[in-house]
Amino acid sequence: MPVWLCGAAAMRLFNEWSGMTNQSRALRLLNSQTLKYDPDTPFIMTAPQMGMGHGHYVFRDDDTGEEVFQIYSRSRKTAYTEFGVPSPSGVGTIKKAIPDSELWPPRPDSSWTSHHGYNAWLGDTWLMQDFIESCFGASENLQQLVEHGQILQAEGLKCIFEEARRQKPYCAMALSWCFNEPWTTAANTSLIDYPLTPKPALDQVRQNCRPLLVSAKIPKFTWKPGEEFSCELWALNDRFQAAEIRRVTVSLIHDGEIETLTSWTPDRIKSNNNLRGPQVRCRLPNRKAGIFKLRLQVEGRPELNSEYRLVLKTENGHAGKQRETW
Repeated sequence: MPVWLCGAAAMRLFNEWSGMTNQSRALRLLNSQTLKYDPDTPFIMTAPQMGMGHGHYVFRDDDTGEEVFQIYSRSRKTAYTEFGVPSPSGVGTIKKAIPDSELWPPRPDSSWTSHHGYNAWLGDTWLMQDFIESCFGASENLQQLVEHGQILQAEGLKCIFEEARRQKPYCAMALSWCFNEPWTTAANTSLIDYPLTPKPALDQVRQNCRPLLVSAKIPKFTWKPGEEFSCELWALNDRFQAAEIRRVTVSLIHDGEIETLTSWTPDRIKSNNNLRGPQVRCRLPNRKAGIFKLRLQVEGRPELNSEYRLVLKTENGHAGKQRETW
């Protein structure tokens, strides 16, 4: 059954620190309009309520060291009402916000701070250059920093949306914060830079929300050469029709080489249901560090394919200097 959820203002106002109650005029007005125009749908005055999730807003929690892969895998919420993964804005957007003299390298004592590169939320957010470079190594230029940061945002949101879908029917909602920026910022959690410039994560989220797709539940983003890799295969079906999926081929791609790991032929997937598949394991190659990909290909149905970018990290803690072609 659909549920109306009031907007961000009420989400932040109707809580223990706001002083608002369910008799506050703004909330009564919203409730009355829901009753008037959609009388059979309940109205929820605030989020999060008990059982709902609120946050997180970073790819890796500094306090626990957990990535979104671990945070959401062990989470069990009826709804994820607000979450995000930050990244730099596009290079063109950054150049509109930051003077040439301050453009590179980013510094907190500059326009990067006033345009939300630093101290926008907690400390080194939303730019999070230190974290980006802990995964990929020191950035040689602004373009490389942006590319690597936007990979993290896209893959982080992919993980969250697909994990929320795997948790249905217990989980019934996943809402990213934010969709678009209201002004020119150097970094943000949005999918669209101001005024209307899509970030790569926008297309990624669109892919994650396809009604039918094959999916991989992956335990982490960063791996070491020679480590045992694992993932769990799923088919996600939000359609009102049952689905038949032919053989799914699972491959790893690294440094231009493709290694086929296994194949899976799912059973018939019931309408509006998910299907849990087998666990896949393999030993990662002892090759140079950098980005590698997990690819799921459906025979005869390329529109259902999925691909995941992950990182091999060297012993000194990063993936080295490697450019990614979007």
